[in-house]
Amino acid sequence: MPVLRDVAVLRQWSGHISRTPDMQPAFGETEIEGLYVVISAYKGFMLSPQIGRIVADLMTDGFSDHFAAGPLGLSRFKSG
Repeated sequence: MPVLRDVAVLRQWSGHISRTPDMQPAFGETEIEGLYVVISAYKGFMLSPQIGRIVADLMTDGFSDHFAAGPLGLSRFKSG
């Protein structure tokens, strides 16, 4: 933004914080075949390596044997 080029700013950041009702990550294939989503639920930096591994398994193999794959799946919102 050229109009702000002379403004002295020490720090600035912005971003979107994703949330789920239970504040836990959610991931999996959507109702659209081949479309996967991952919602970090505010813990992205802490969990992203493992969630990335689980979603990679889901996308390539169709399943993941990681213990969190089931409880954190998207289907939990449909079943309550």
